[in-house]
Amino acid sequence: MFWSSTYLGRSLRRFPDSLRPPVRVVCGNSGSGARGLSEIFNQALDSANPATDLVFLHDDVYLHDWFLVAQLALALERFDVVGVAGSANPDLTQPSWGLQFDSELNPVG
Repeated sequence: MFWSSTYLGRSLRRFPDSLRPPVRVVCGNSGSGARGLSEIFNQALDSANPATDLVFLHDDVYLHDWFLVAQLALALERFDVVGVAGSANPDLTQPSWGLQFDSELNPVG
């Protein structure tokens, strides 16, 4: 179900096999036995090889960059943590935290 009915699963299926990152999916996290994301993420951190780069994503994210693994490795050479946050109600004049446009869509700052 994950691979066919979520944005993340469908986008990862489009990756060539040689470029698709390993995936660990946690499904069915609901009801009385539901765990918080922090618990799920910490379990993944505890079980991962310390040399492994990890990406935590929700299933409503569509990945367009087949070179995500290489891009992440480059970013982590410079930064300890790399992240992106989204919004259900975006301000189209500010497409990212560090970028803003004026009324004519010219970068500000």
